[in-house]
Amino acid sequence: MRLDMEDSPFTQATIDMTLRLHKEGLNNVGTVLQAYLFRTAEDAKALMKAGIHLRLVKGAYKEPGSIAYQSMNEIIENYKKIIKRHLDRETYAAVATHDDRIINWVKDYSARHGIPKENYEFQMLYGLRMNDQAELARQGYRIRCYMPYGTMWYPYYTRRLAEKPGNLMMVLKNMFK
Repeated sequence: MRLDMEDSPFTQATIDMTLRLHKEGLNNVGTVLQAYLFRTAEDAKALMKAGIHLRLVKGAYKEPGSIAYQSMNEIIENYKKIIKRHLDRETYAAVATHDDRIINWVKDYSARHGIPKENYEFQMLYGLRMNDQAELARQGYRIRCYMPYGTMWYPYYTRRLAEKPGNLMMVLKNMFK
């Protein structure tokens, strides 16, 4: 189980809750870290040291430049740095992305460094890029489909679309695949 991460006012509370649950013996509890926050690389290092499993994402909320990278290139570079740290330390990496640049980088990096496919997985939203998910699975990669559910699934979904207009374009493109 992963405690999802909301915007920055909740980052520390989410990490603290994850650590507390882990210390109470719930070793299957992890959390999500967002690569666009400046603090994330250090958070990841500390959580990995504590044995906490992480779901790694780029991040989608609008955050100020005082606490978060603003350029997509900086976000992607930090994301790769955090993923690389997981892969190099043989800490299981859950890479949540629909971004081919990240997916291909993880595949290439892992192949070049002899990192087994069992050491990481790709996570994607159910209903998007299903053919690509199936192809990755056929290639021997682990795939986990992420599906919001419950009474608040629709507000969650529309919020994700509003946070990042590119998501709407991805949904529309996938409707016609």
